[in-house]
Amino acid sequence: MSKRHRLYIEDILSSLAVIPSFIEGYDKPRFLADLKTQYAVIRALGIIGDAVKKLPPEFRAAHPEIPWKDMAKTRDVLIHDYLRVDLDVLWDTITRDLPPLAAKLRPLLEE
Repeated sequence: MSKRHRLYIEDILSSLAVIPSFIEGYDKPRFLADLKTQYAVIRALGIIGDAVKKLPPEFRAAHPEIPWKDMAKTRDVLIHDYLRVDLDVLWDTITRDLPPLAAKLRPLLEE
């Protein structure tokens, strides 16, 4: 893995690691009522999507176990179509989909 690719993966992992601290002690209703926390989570997801988009298609194709397209698409919706963001879906994403994602990404740093 190139140094640049490694930095992008590290950026993704760093953002994945910080999101749980933003929602620690939160349930869904509290998250839905807390604009500041929503913005923090959206920013972290934007960083993830930006890093994904900087990885070349060949790299992403070599790792089909990672939902690259979903990660990039999430970023696009959050950044460009923010009025369409469904906060219920966002909560489900950060509590259900993100935790196993870091475990899938960490082995890539071993390459």
